[in-house]
Amino acid sequence: MEALGINIFNIIIYIILFIVLYFVLDKYLLKSMMKTLAKRQQDLKDLHDQKDKLQKTEGELQTKHDELKDTVKKENQTAYDKIIKEAKDEKTKIIEEARKEAESIKESANKKLDIDREKLNQEMNAKVEEAVRKVLGEIYQDRKVEIDQSLIQKALKELS
Repeated sequence: MEALGINIFNIIIYIILFIVLYFVLDKYLLKSMMKTLAKRQQDLKDLHDQKDKLQKTEGELQTKHDELKDTVKKENQTAYDKIIKEAKDEKTKIIEEARKEAESIKESANKKLDIDREKLNQEMNAKVEEAVRKVLGEIYQDRKVEIDQSLIQKALKELS
């Protein structure tokens, strides 16, 4: 084998050195590396668990947020509807009060008109009576006939 360039002594030394190196690395380096890798693997698992918990909590919070948002929206709508109803009721009340007041004003105006009309009728009747007396007085002046006031009022009532 020496002719091929292979030295058995060197091969045995390489094998022994490899075995010694393996045991030294296994005893000092491999165990600490395995512990470090196991610790990192556990840390990654813990982080993944925390991430899942946070995502679950985020989902719950989002659900609560949506529920609160819907509740607030419904409360706002209810308050808005209540305000609108109160405004409509107030509007109806004001309109009804205005109608009553207008009716009252109308009635008082009608009463005043009736009174004024009656006064005007009386004044007109008095003036017509006076005019009729003057005319009849001039017509019947030569005969000296007294004109009866009741006859004139009767005639005016028939004309009215």
